[in-house]
Amino acid sequence: MKSQPSASHAAAAAVWSIMILVFATGCPSSENGGGKASTLVVTPVGSYNNCNYVRAVRVDGSLAYVATESGLTIFDISDPAKPVPVGTCFTPGIATDLALAGSFAYVADNENGLQIIDISDAKNPLLVGSYDTAGLATGVFQKGTFAYIADGTDGLRVIDISNSSNPTLAGSCDTPGFAGAVYVAGSYAYLADGTAGLQVIDVSNSSNPTLTGSCDTPNDAYDVFVKDSFAYIADGNSLRIVDISNSSALKPAGTCWTPGFARGITVSGSHAYVASWNAGLVTVDVSNVSEAVVTGSCDTPGVAYDVCINNSLAYVADWRGGLRVIDISNSSNPKPAGAWETSGAALKVFVAGSHAYLANFEGGLQIIDISDTSKPALVRTCRTPGRVCGIWVIGNRAYAADEIGLKVIDVSVPSNSTVIGSCDTPGTAYAVHAVGTHAYVSDGSAGLHVIDVSVDSKPKIVGTFDSPGYAYVAHVRDSYAYLADKQCGLQVIDISNASNPTLTGSCETANSAWSVYVSGSCAYVADEFGGLQIIDISDPANPKTAGSFDTPDKATGIFVRESRAYVANWKKGILIVDVSNPRKPVLAGSYDTPGYAEGIYVTGSRAYVGDGIAGLRILEIKK
Repeated sequence: MKSQPSASHAAAAAVWSIMILVFATGCPSSENGGGKASTLVVTPVGSYNNCNYVRAVRVDGSLAYVATESGLTIFDISDPAKPVPVGTCFTPGIATDLALAGSFAYVADNENGLQIIDISDAKNPLLVGSYDTAGLATGVFQKGTFAYIADGTDGLRVIDISNSSNPTLAGSCDTPGFAGAVYVAGSYAYLADGTAGLQVIDVSNSSNPTLTGSCDTPNDAYDVFVKDSFAYIADGNSLRIVDISNSSALKPAGTCWTPGFARGITVSGSHAYVASWNAGLVTVDVSNVSEAVVTGSCDTPGVAYDVCINNSLAYVADWRGGLRVIDISNSSNPKPAGAWETSGAALKVFVAGSHAYLANFEGGLQIIDISDTSKPALVRTCRTPGRVCGIWVIGNRAYAADEIGLKVIDVSVPSNSTVIGSCDTPGTAYAVHAVGTHAYVSDGSAGLHVIDVSVDSKPKIVGTFDSPGYAYVAHVRDSYAYLADKQCGLQVIDISNASNPTLTGSCETANSAWSVYVSGSCAYVADEFGGLQIIDISDPANPKTAGSFDTPDKATGIFVRESRAYVANWKKGILIVDVSNPRKPVLAGSYDTPGYAEGIYVTGSRAYVGDGIAGLRILEIKK
């Protein structure tokens, strides 16, 4: 059994520098590419946006504003049972908190500081300004013409937002802990400061905020809410209540031990509502702060980060569990009232007819109607027990690799797609390529499996090749499977006997083979930090490196059409490489997508990109 390779790539440069080989078969002799002959124009024509891991939520009227790890998503909650996403604005970092004021949303975007988004048109929120803080912007509170940022180890940052397109630093105050959340009341800012508990800062002079008091808490202070003369602190295993009537002499006023892990807090009426991590939402009666007591709870499928109250409903940011709506009209018995499930992260994409099939990780298989590429629409989400990493479609059957194994899905009616068969695999099923009556599953440490799918309801493993590396993606052509085997490069496997696949040849790559596509006499390998590797396979028993092309980020996916290789290039979007001369590949075009490009499928003049947390991106490619 083999383990997944280390992320270290220190030796890659040395290997790369000696990869200039000469041979006279198939593809011409090797030269490292990287020349630029950009002749193609790439423009976005449509997208289907994911709403992924939810970190914070605020409600205003019939709209909920949600901070996800890809940015801001706005939901129509006029029917709370069925929140509907209506608009998305991607941010450069990981959105962890937000505040609303007028026509703007102020987003704490982690390592990218404060992001200001115009939300006057909910269907088209626009990023209009930003300020990169010194630390990690984890929490935000807006008051007047200032945004107050809990900036991690850099304490409090006060940002002047009077000019939304050009916010500027007004003042700052370091704190002893890790500032994770901030609440401003009167002339004071109250910071949940991690191991340093509650810190109180006088912000009456915005250019010179000063620390005036503090109150240590037993655990880590994650969130804070202020009401009247008390600060309510989500402190890990408990809710802590602090008397703040004298800002320079804070006093503990009450404690309530909570199930789970208190991560977020809000107070409404006589109750505190705690986002309690793996215990979901917890309600606490705080009518007598010295005797605060848990009155009820409602578990959620994810981990509850944050909570916002609107009338008799609690909106919970449940990370992988999405946005949950909970009826709190009876505080002793809160009940689920609605939800929006997270869409996951688009890893691979397959296009067949007027539909795109997205391997959407925890979001399952998503089927998108692309008959109008400018307005792709979700038709169906088909969830499986595992996390869908790979997808292949033949006719009215979709084959999904969901880490647990292979799922056979009837897609004859896309809007009613259902799993009709499954076959567990011993490893981690990452990808699948189906041909005829067989599906070839790349199963990580367990190698490549040949699965008989002639009976939809009873797929079964009929053969296995135990590869030396970590089987990630295979491309099948004729009687060979070409396997991207991570640290062991390209493996060429004879599959003419399905019950006994055998090694024919192999070729090391510069780094770590993530994906492969076979076209003509070459295999094109997305080789992570080794870029694009082009391997001559005219003699399957003796594959040899023919050419290569450096990529600015890690190469994670590959599709070849005619004389162009389309490379998914992680944070750098996609690259289009002219491979008409494989020994001298040159750049022909590129487009930087907002997410993390991992999968790509090309048909006609359009490229369909699985862009991770940014969902499906559709690009038009023209000369």
